[in-house]
Amino acid sequence: MDIGRFGEQYFTYVAAFGAFTEVSYQTPQQSKNVFGRTAYVLEGLKRLTSLKSYQASIEYDSGTCQGDYLFGMISNSSSVGGLKLLDDAQISMNDGMFEVILIQKPDSLTEMQQVINAVLLHDYSSPLITGFRTSNLTVSCENETPWTLDGEFGGAPEKVEIENLHLALRVIL
Repeated sequence: MDIGRFGEQYFTYVAAFGAFTEVSYQTPQQSKNVFGRTAYVLEGLKRLTSLKSYQASIEYDSGTCQGDYLFGMISNSSSVGGLKLLDDAQISMNDGMFEVILIQKPDSLTEMQQVINAVLLHDYSSPLITGFRTSNLTVSCENETPWTLDGEFGGAPEKVEIENLHLALRVIL
């Protein structure tokens, strides 16, 4: 199985920044105990009015991109936090590649609705969404940017190198 190297840390299925990524590690344990998964939804709803974007430049195997991103995800999984983002047929956890989705900051409620529809329908043809596959990438942000690694706080670097360590973990069933 592939694993990801994020600077000097490692992750198995996702490294992400931006909208709602902090919900998994900032939802109070007491709320999780009382409300279960609903606690995450409630915590996310509290954050809707304070969504922040991040100026970032990304260099990857076959190109570069830059923008003002609301969300960025480097993944080796079809779903993140229970939200199915990609089709299972598109994902292999042992192909040496990450799936990357970057969502630019919408400028209007209409654009926000288009992004939400695109994510729910797995239609990433929107000009606000960039998707690609890569084995390595470097993400450079204008400011410190908080990341989550497999649902835990992963630090807040301005620049990080992310590498797919192909077949680094042997899984025996």
